[in-house]
Amino acid sequence: NDAAGPSCRRDVRRESCSDVDANPWSSSVDYDTGDVVRIGAKRFKCREWPNKLWCSKEAYQPTLENSNIWDMAWSEDGTCI
Repeated sequence: NDAAGPSCRRDVRRESCSDVDANPWSSSVDYDTGDVVRIGAKRFKCREWPNKLWCSKEAYQPTLENSNIWDMAWSEDGTCI
């Protein structure tokens, strides 16, 4: 028993990627469900049908901004370290 009181434990999950695994978004790629891109250190995954139809559209490219329409086509998929 710890005399200072109960202890806390925090689980930290780290995900890593390389440029090969997560390339920057490009308008010349025809993205499909599960494809992963990166913006800076953030990873994004193309959603399932029918939302995947928007993944290749420039208006839906992922950004680092929270208030955008990109999340209709993409979901956050971790951080590159």
